[in-house]
Amino acid sequence: MQVTRFFVPFPLVALHRLSPLFPTIRITPLRDDSQVLLSESESTAPFYRRPEAGLVLFFLLTVPYLLWRASLVESFWVDEIYTVTLINHSFAKALELTTFDAHPPGYYYFLKVWLKPFRLIGIEPGLVLTRMPGIIAWVLMGTGAFVGARRLIGPGAGLVATIALCFSANAVQMGTEARQYSIVIPTMFACWLLLMLLQFDEDSARPGGSLRTRRLWFAYAFFGGISLWFQLLTGPMMTVLGTTWLLLAARRRNWRSSFARQGFWAHLAIALLISPWLGSLQHNIAHLHFIPRPWQTPATGLNFLTTFAYWIPLGNIDFGLPWGPPGVRIWYPWNLLLGASLLTLLVPGRLLVQAWLRPRAAAENRLLSVGICGVGAMVAYTFLIWWFDRWGVARTFHGKRYPMVALGPWAFGMVALGAWAVERLAWRPRRLWAVMAPWLFCSLLGQIVFYTVMANGNITWARDMFPYWMPEKGATVYVMPTEFIPYVERAFTGEEHDYNLRPIEDLALLPEDAEEAHVFDVSPVLPAYRDRDIVLFSLFLSKKFSDDQGGFALPTDYPILYYFLLREPHRDLLERMRSQKIAMLARDEIPEYHVALAVPEHQSMLRGWSVLELGGDKSIMRWGGAPRISLRFDEAVDPGRYRLHFVGYESGNPVNPASIRLQFRGEPESRTIVQPKGGFHIVEEFTLSRRHDPPILLIDHPVWKPRDFIPGALDPRDLSVLLNYAWLEPAE
Repeated sequence: MQVTRFFVPFPLVALHRLSPLFPTIRITPLRDDSQVLLSESESTAPFYRRPEAGLVLFFLLTVPYLLWRASLVESFWVDEIYTVTLINHSFAKALELTTFDAHPPGYYYFLKVWLKPFRLIGIEPGLVLTRMPGIIAWVLMGTGAFVGARRLIGPGAGLVATIALCFSANAVQMGTEARQYSIVIPTMFACWLLLMLLQFDEDSARPGGSLRTRRLWFAYAFFGGISLWFQLLTGPMMTVLGTTWLLLAARRRNWRSSFARQGFWAHLAIALLISPWLGSLQHNIAHLHFIPRPWQTPATGLNFLTTFAYWIPLGNIDFGLPWGPPGVRIWYPWNLLLGASLLTLLVPGRLLVQAWLRPRAAAENRLLSVGICGVGAMVAYTFLIWWFDRWGVARTFHGKRYPMVALGPWAFGMVALGAWAVERLAWRPRRLWAVMAPWLFCSLLGQIVFYTVMANGNITWARDMFPYWMPEKGATVYVMPTEFIPYVERAFTGEEHDYNLRPIEDLALLPEDAEEAHVFDVSPVLPAYRDRDIVLFSLFLSKKFSDDQGGFALPTDYPILYYFLLREPHRDLLERMRSQKIAMLARDEIPEYHVALAVPEHQSMLRGWSVLELGGDKSIMRWGGAPRISLRFDEAVDPGRYRLHFVGYESGNPVNPASIRLQFRGEPESRTIVQPKGGFHIVEEFTLSRRHDPPILLIDHPVWKPRDFIPGALDPRDLSVLLNYAWLEPAE
């Protein structure tokens, strides 16, 4: 059998010129598909004694468990609330919001498409349907892991690797969430697994490769592109995988091989797939850099080590760690958990040292290479995001969550290293289960602990922590946003509460003799609200919807649930809700004969505006956030002479006096006005030489950053001029 030279890749080193420093080992590549079949004794054994039977049994036991986990409203947490809020917007609005968020819109688009058929047949999405894509991806990840493992490390070890990955605490926790991790953990693992298969594929050494290698590289590019569109933090992981490919190709010293050529085209395809989003990348990074995150683990050396010694084996639990992130403190024996999780490193590590120093038999080098690649990928990726955070590039390190993008390579690599040590020590293959026993035990332990505390920090926890503030049993409660009723219904309709949940729109139909109304706001993500909900929330929060009003933020430091008690609400506001004019508060001076209107709720952050806010006079407003912003009117306007009314506010720009330059797009005429601080009402006449559908007013105004002029300011925005509303009317 032909022996080919490969090297053990170490992804921490990104420089191509350092590749000759790595040790070279000799491994036997897979020749064809016949080698992935069972041996003769295994192929004649009954099905129940084959590794496939173990995989089927594992899925039969765990898939119902995952579905049960996905149905628990206790685990419905704030990030998933943001997901549900976002997917109920239009595609254009979702694009606008994600442009200035932490991640691209791919996951939200995918989830909207997934839920659309269910809505068409009258099924309103709830927790299980929204979380179902993660469970499907989890099953596909397990199936792909087992198939790929048969090629790389054999059927027996492949079953251990599949269970170690799929049953890990993080895979189960994140696989049952409506968040990007439920998809990108499987897709990133797929990219790594495909890269491992390709490096050991004999066809990759030939210039033209084969149809199989081309298909594998196509799948690699497909999963890589999906990952980048779904989550920003997959970028560093793709950097690690790309560096690994480059070092592998360089070590082969054959740039004509299909591994080098097709790998180049695959990575180029990934770059082209994400290229439309590169213009928005600066906003995503700015969001990660400036938005305060008190719950995030600091990028310290101790937390870097804790990631591998605690959070990877046990999952998303940290309430007892003395050096963990601040937040809710739940007592449990964290020191015993830490001791158990350390065994996941100490047991395999001790075995590897013994196998290296005192071998009893030869072991297949492929196992060692795959193991180092998997473990090295996780270490390199975690180091990158830790380093970005450490040096102030962006807040990219959150030890108990963000590194799990590389969970698949880590779990697979640990099993491969264990299998190599078992072979080298001439142990029976079944002892690999004993080697991975600490990992499997911690996976089970982490899920049990997480289940006991996962209600802490969620809606049901807020409900139970403040029972004396809750409405009486059987009360009618109006819920906003309306789309959340199917998600939280089980939390408020049990025997203990039995609330009659109604959509917030029905508040407008409150009977005349009703003395009070109860409102739950279950989505604390204000920038992602609908315009109407932003106005209502602000009115409730500022106690302007009724003269006698109570409001409770539960909990007060980091609200998850808002409860508003409205006593004798203002009938004029209810009438505005019925006529759907609640957003037109404080706009009474707009004349009936206006020909076009521009209001803050119709503007977009993609045109330079910030998020919607509510003024002290109950009016909606929006700050400009760029040196040039575009004000879009609502109606087409024919050629003629028009009078522009612009009502807004000059923020007190440190560059004082500030000038405002106004010009309609496509028209040569412009106006420059020196505007003093405070509120203003600009009136200027313009001639439109052609029909505008609709008119776009370009506003040039100096931008200032509060964080640059106000010590300790946490406002991440760039501010220019503020818009209350504007309109066009005929000049004659």
